[in-house]
Amino acid sequence: MLGGLIAVPAVADTKDAKIGDAISVTNSTAAEATAICPAGERAVGGGIVPGDSPEGVTFRYSAPTDATGDAFASDTGDVPKRWTARVTINPASSQTFKIFAVCANSDVELVTRDFVIETSIETKAARCPSGARAVGGGAFIEGGYLIASGPTDGNGTYAETTTGDAPRRWLATLRNQLGQPNEARVFAVCSKSSQAEVKAKVANHPGSGVTDASVRCPDGKRALGGGMLHDQGDNIFLAAQPMGPLDASNEITGTVPGDTPKIFYGGLKGAGVSAELKVLAVCE
Repeated sequence: MLGGLIAVPAVADTKDAKIGDAISVTNSTAAEATAICPAGERAVGGGIVPGDSPEGVTFRYSAPTDATGDAFASDTGDVPKRWTARVTINPASSQTFKIFAVCANSDVELVTRDFVIETSIETKAARCPSGARAVGGGAFIEGGYLIASGPTDGNGTYAETTTGDAPRRWLATLRNQLGQPNEARVFAVCSKSSQAEVKAKVANHPGSGVTDASVRCPDGKRALGGGMLHDQGDNIFLAAQPMGPLDASNEITGTVPGDTPKIFYGGLKGAGVSAELKVLAVCE
């Protein structure tokens, strides 16, 4: 108590986000882990990043969860506390990945959208409440993989989402490999107080191999979340590659808990189909 006034501690927000957890996994067939935010903080974003250009990698999922760590038990209105991600490798070859959670003392809450993929591919979006911004997001499926996942403006389209836009939705395209109806879920991590904006980097996929890129947030801003979207929609011959945050070093070895996330990395692979892609960072 000072002069009859009560001193109220400052409340941090998404502008103070840091790498809260980083888990390194080296394996020849799969890499899977869940990064956990420190007590009192919430997961505003996250992802999984390869140590080198990935070879033979299928990006299965990347998504926020509540404290249970169960993606399908983490519902609209829940507090995101963890980030889970998984890739598989075929043919087998030893590769290293890091799974990250970007954490802050923030007001973020989850918005989820459930759907069933009846046959092969579906595209759906989770939309934040009016006035809120999607600072992060992801998608989850078992028995399938990601074709695209990333933020969009209020129109919800790849073409209209560009640098400077307010992220309002999280758009994801997923493929079902089970041969029968399969459940999937798209997540948006929504903040009513954030003034985050999208920064986009455009790249062109030539129709073979892997095309990856990193987008750096402007000076003084942090990469809360991000993703990769492309202009070919539900094309079965394309697939997202691992995506996630990095510090200013742009390397997984140098990005550790406590670092400031400055960069978002993402990529696309496919054969026989060329595409324009955007790697998107949500910056504040």
